[in-house]
Amino acid sequence: MDGKNRAVDNIFIERSWRMLKYQEVYTKEYTTAREARESIRTFIQKHNHERPHQSLRYHTPAEIYLMGMKPEDPIPTTALLNTYIGSPSCSMPYK
Repeated sequence: MDGKNRAVDNIFIERSWRMLKYQEVYTKEYTTAREARESIRTFIQKHNHERPHQSLRYHTPAEIYLMGMKPEDPIPTTALLNTYIGSPSCSMPYK
C-alpha cells in the first residue's frame, strides 16, 4: 500500500480476511496454535498455487505473479500464458 487508492487496497485486504475466516477458520476446530498456523498456511498455499480464480481467467495467482504482471495489466489469453510459463498449469513446489 503506497497511499494511492488506499480504499481499494482495503477492499482487497478485507475480502481476503473474510475468505480466510469463512472458508478455513470458522469451519475448523483447532486444538493448538501450531495446528491453526499450519492449517492456515496450507489453506493460503492452496489458494495461491492450486485454486484457479475466475477473475484471472481460471489461472492461479502464482501463475500471474510469476509472469511479473501488475494488477492493472490485462490478463493474457491461455496461449500467451503458455509462452510465459510453459504449460497451462503452474507446477509450484508444495512445501
